[in-house]
Amino acid sequence: ITLSVLTPAFAPALAADLAWIVQGIGAIGATTGTLGWGEDTVGLTMRQMPASVAYAAVANVTTDLVVAFESTERLQNRGRVTVMVPEDFQVLCTGVLLKELSLPGVVECRVFPGQ
Repeated sequence: ITLSVLTPAFAPALAADLAWIVQGIGAIGATTGTLGWGEDTVGLTMRQMPASVAYAAVANVTTDLVVAFESTERLQNRGRVTVMVPEDFQVLCTGVLLKELSLPGVVECRVFPGQ
């Protein structure tokens, strides 16, 4: 099962805008499309996670990229943080190129081109 969630850039100002719509998409036999849907009218309150990115913004130069964030939640085993970069960025982060500063546990980097 793959669960994708798209959240707004900012928390809605009105309580009425906190509702979530859930759509189940898949295939049963020869039928493909929406299999079901639901609505949570109560919704949930979002808290923005403080985050920042720093790098030397010079064209055609290889530079370090530093991603910093603070979370009130603890990632359990196999937890994941996803960092998405613009299409014209090339990320090299395997082996000695990945420099973990303060994340506990096993830290790895995987690049998914075109996403």
